[in-house]
Amino acid sequence: TSKAGGARNSNAAGGTWRRIADLPREAAAAASPALASGAAHLTIVGGTSAAAQHFDPPSHPGWPRDALVYHAVTDRWITVDDAVPEGASRVTVPATTWNGKYTVVSGERSPGRRSPDVFAVEAVARQADFGWVNYTSLALYLAAMIGVGVYFSRRNKTTDDFFRGGQHIPAWAAGLSIFATVLSSLTYMAIPSVAFADGWTLFINNAYILLMPLVVFVFLPFYRQLDVTSVYEYLERRFNAAARLAGSMLFMFFQGGRIAVVLYLPSLALSTVTDFNVVTCILIMGTVSIVYTMMGGIEAVVWTDVVQTFVLVGGALLSLGLVLARLDGGVMQIVETVDAVDRFFEPVTWDVNFAVASVWIIVVGSLFSNMLTYTASQDVVQRYMTTKDEASAARAIWTNAAIAVPANALFFVIGSALLAFYSAHPDRLDPTMKNDAVFPLFIARELPIGLAGIVMAGVFAAAQSTISSSLNSIAACYVTDFHRRIWTSSTDAACLRVARAATVIVGVAGTAAALVIAKANVRSAFDLFLEILSLFGGTLAGLFVLGIFSRRASGAGAVVGAVASVAVVVAVKVLWSPIYFVYAPLGMTVLVAVGYVASVLLPASSKDLAGLTIHTRRSR
Repeated sequence: TSKAGGARNSNAAGGTWRRIADLPREAAAAASPALASGAAHLTIVGGTSAAAQHFDPPSHPGWPRDALVYHAVTDRWITVDDAVPEGASRVTVPATTWNGKYTVVSGERSPGRRSPDVFAVEAVARQADFGWVNYTSLALYLAAMIGVGVYFSRRNKTTDDFFRGGQHIPAWAAGLSIFATVLSSLTYMAIPSVAFADGWTLFINNAYILLMPLVVFVFLPFYRQLDVTSVYEYLERRFNAAARLAGSMLFMFFQGGRIAVVLYLPSLALSTVTDFNVVTCILIMGTVSIVYTMMGGIEAVVWTDVVQTFVLVGGALLSLGLVLARLDGGVMQIVETVDAVDRFFEPVTWDVNFAVASVWIIVVGSLFSNMLTYTASQDVVQRYMTTKDEASAARAIWTNAAIAVPANALFFVIGSALLAFYSAHPDRLDPTMKNDAVFPLFIARELPIGLAGIVMAGVFAAAQSTISSSLNSIAACYVTDFHRRIWTSSTDAACLRVARAATVIVGVAGTAAALVIAKANVRSAFDLFLEILSLFGGTLAGLFVLGIFSRRASGAGAVVGAVASVAVVVAVKVLWSPIYFVYAPLGMTVLVAVGYVASVLLPASSKDLAGLTIHTRRSR
């Protein structure tokens, strides 16, 4: 905080130093090091001014009892009065963390007089009063979702009904369902927190929208022509059973992890604003999602997605409007605040640096990682099969594309608006808070009674749309790719019962995994999800790219390529650990290259590829 030099940034010893805001008062010889709490708060206890040192010891008034609290994201200090008990403030003393508390041992109680006392300082979370009106709003929403599951349970007579909705879902509803599935609570909560703490750099991740023409005109015709329930059926027809089972298993593994993360984030939100703990929240969210998905199948999933899209987008718009209403300068205050702390695109680098989120790394990583989502992920591709024909499925994909980028921009704007609000009111931040909870913190403490419950329902809607899709798609993969292969004599009615049971089992397992995540030290759940997706997404998507675009590729070559891809990605992660955007391009490139070479070198029996590669695709 020294004024020497006057520069905002300077280099020292190979690192970068940034000058922060000046202390609100002098704090010489304060207890050190400063207390770190939450994700971005530092607290200084004690300290003195030069004037206070001129008192004689008998008449010395004692050191300041306030605490100076700094928030690194907003670059603001606040003063907390009477933070230290009477007579307990000390100077010239080292501090340490003991039993989770900031502990000060001895120190000077006045000039030249040491103290034998020990005291501890602890930041305690303050629960907001959510109120019965907000609880009622949230409870009614959850009850309505279960009601949708009950309604559609009567229409599930076959596995085709349960997994494909009888192929009579309207294109617009399927498009909204794709949007809600891909969006999730990760977008609803994590993107505002990313924009709040790090700026708009990850908005470039929306480059994946460039994939939509490829999906509509190349991949979609394959899936509609093959009339598959599980997208991984294509891998067996093109390659062999091993490729199909490996792809299906990899997808189920990924989705299981995704369920856990998506359950954890909204549970963190609710625990921040209510007296429920994270464990209770996870159990409630998991149970509700399991019940309506198990009962209603894909139709319940799609139509709840439609409702949830309006709830979550409406809640986001309402929140943004209320933030703007609390800012004296309106939109210009947001722009000025974000610009002052370089939270637009100023930190972005165009260098090809695999260790940081440069523009090229984000764009290429986004394209490759989203190849999995839109071309090889059962939860999204399954929507392509719920409409009556290929043209309707194409309209669903374009509907999603038209909504996705503006919606993502909305959540980035909310993050910037929250930065402006808390920069103007740093005292309203919670020192124990993780950055992931900044949006629910605003919802709980700043929104009027009743509206907080509605917006929180949007958080739940974002989570449930993803969880329900994952549950139904995993059940579809298990029944189609595994169960019917093992128990060949099972009737369709028996398979429908297995599908419901699989939904429950997977839901319980995902809920248990979410409880584990809640106990772990996860800095950013959004980063965790992107890393899981990138590690194995390129491998899975690469199988489809290899099969569709190469006639020389064989089943044996595809399996060899997949093994090599996983091995290389894991090795790079362990030995190098670059930014997560690197993994998807690396995994897909290794699979396609190694798979093609292995196909040429390994003998393979001839196979009829009619309708299975791009070279023989029937004209539309």
